[in-house]
Amino acid sequence: MFHLLFKFFGVQHSSAELGNFRPANPLFDPMRFEGQAIVDEVLVPGRQWWIYFRGTWWNAISVEPFAFSPKERVYVVGRIGNTLIIAPLNFVPVT
Repeated sequence: MFHLLFKFFGVQHSSAELGNFRPANPLFDPMRFEGQAIVDEVLVPGRQWWIYFRGTWWNAISVEPFAFSPKERVYVVGRIGNTLIIAPLNFVPVT
């Protein structure tokens, strides 16, 4: 299955390199967890949420306490395991 995905998206890697691969196509990068999401439910006010991101629901936390409400758009800035880290939509990452 993976070989078909690699062939379809133009990734040229051997199976020995699959442990640490980055696809050549930036539009299909499953390792990248950034972008807009929608808050579905507040689990712990100011600390933990259930969000909808890239077609599925995720547990989410934020580094600082924010008052996100259901149906509010947020920005995913990263992840820790199966938990996404979110920030307000007007978040500007420091480079």
